[in-house]
Amino acid sequence: MRNRIIPIFLNLLISVLILGIFKIQGRLENEVIYPVLTAYILSTMNYMGAIVLLNYGIKQESKKFLVLVLGGMTLRMFLMLILIILTILFLKINQYYFIFTVFILYFLYLAAEIYITIKTDKRIYKY
Repeated sequence: MRNRIIPIFLNLLISVLILGIFKIQGRLENEVIYPVLTAYILSTMNYMGAIVLLNYGIKQESKKFLVLVLGGMTLRMFLMLILIILTILFLKINQYYFIFTVFILYFLYLAAEIYITIKTDKRIYKY
């Protein structure tokens, strides 16, 4: 369980570092803080959905596991796309900071998700 929470803290650290860089440059304003925090919240919710599906799917047979994990990944990707579009349209935040932060955090969480899936698979099935 602890290994599944570590990426959340690492990505929080990355978000804080991004905000720290802007603070050092003297450009830390609400224009930067809100997009980065919004992106962090959306990406973390996406990652937590992946962990829930993985925990549920690992107990199922292999076909159902693949449908849950890969189908869930596809569904979450489209859900993230819709949430990004809605956020850009309805919230008055800087689009560039938001999209850049979502892009970085999405791929970091995806790497963590793949790593956890591989580790879980090796622990369950001994080859």
